[in-house]
Amino acid sequence: MSQIFFDEHHLYEIDFSSAPWATDRLHDIFHKAGLTIWHDVDWVVETNDELLLVEYKNANHPNARDVFNPLKNEKLDNVAKKYYESSYFLQAARRVEQKKKKFVYILEHKDGDSVMLNMVRNQLISRLPFRLQNQFEEKLDILSDNHFVLSSKWIEAVEVLSIKEWNKNYPQFPLKRV
Repeated sequence: MSQIFFDEHHLYEIDFSSAPWATDRLHDIFHKAGLTIWHDVDWVVETNDELLLVEYKNANHPNARDVFNPLKNEKLDNVAKKYYESSYFLQAARRVEQKKKKFVYILEHKDGDSVMLNMVRNQLISRLPFRLQNQFEEKLDILSDNHFVLSSKWIEAVEVLSIKEWNKNYPQFPLKRV
């Protein structure tokens, strides 16, 4: 099965051929199950030690649907939901065991300089389960019993990258215009 996937407009492709496993099918799986309100990341790729949940948004091409503000609360909430709901499925499918989970948001935007990308990253950090997993690591006794044990981290890191930065950081998975 090919591990070369396309963006929703079929203007860009990403090549995960060098990965042990990758998929772009979460959307299809959710819809087939009638979970049309669930949000999913565009791609999931497994490396030797990580599971990357990758969301891609390119607001710089003519087919972009609307004026996109990546710092709008509604947009940030939806991006975070994509991580959570994809992660739930992958955990149930046992694709996340013993792998570090990283959320990567590839964002192309006319104002997408490093300052704006860092602002988006910081906003996503506040919406993702970093603080919750830190409570488990600190062993805070917020529950009356100690039957809750976090077996692994829900998330190791979040990155917000331009296409150029993605290609620099992940050269084994090139993202390019078709």
